[in-house]
Amino acid sequence: MYLKNEKHKTENSVDSYILDIIKYLEFNEKVNNKKYNNITREDIYKYLEKLDNEKYKRSSTERKIVAIKGFHKYLAKYHNIEDIAAKLEHSKIDKNIPTILTIEEVEFI
Repeated sequence: MYLKNEKHKTENSVDSYILDIIKYLEFNEKVNNKKYNNITREDIYKYLEKLDNEKYKRSSTERKIVAIKGFHKYLAKYHNIEDIAAKLEHSKIDKNIPTILTIEEVEFI
């Protein structure tokens, strides 16, 4: 398993990435009538537009973008297929700063 052995991903991450890629490939087969080896950048953007229309959480969309980028990087490395997702941009998710208790709140506890 490429994701586990080379990318050192956890079992849950691997399962999520696999599901993301399956849905991505199904979309391209059904909507664009294309297999993995002839997907274009336009097809990727169509898929991302679909995700946006389905109102996924930002974190879910970002994970799907990472999965797509990784999938195309894998195809380029092991199957000599151009990495069409290499320049695909995705934003890093802002982390929420934790709320800190005041001294009064700590004393109240």
